[in-house]
Amino acid sequence: YTFDLPLLDLGVEAGYVDFGQPEINVLDEQLKIDTTGLNLWGVATLNAGPLDLFAKLGYINWETEVSLDTLSDTEDGSDIGYGLGVGFGLGPVRIRGEYELYELDDLDVSMLSVGVELRF
Repeated sequence: YTFDLPLLDLGVEAGYVDFGQPEINVLDEQLKIDTTGLNLWGVATLNAGPLDLFAKLGYINWETEVSLDTLSDTEDGSDIGYGLGVGFGLGPVRIRGEYELYELDDLDVSMLSVGVELRF
């Protein structure tokens, strides 16, 4: 949801993120790491005509499952996330590109993404 203000829009976003499932061969056994999370963002957007610049600050509730063949372990937590991005479009449809950084315990995970936004 976005609150339209004269020069700066303030908004709230929620989402689901899947960081993929990388696999590493360790002594002829497969090590798999699967991290997912739910996030909630506060977003500040600077409107510059058809171009938007935005910054995000938020919270992620994440879970990581690590498995090595038949052994597995799960860890979860809640941490802070940051993001920067740019959007372009006319009317209700916009194309967005953004960079997000999550601080998951002692590990920083970053993500580049491109998406479509529909405003109504």
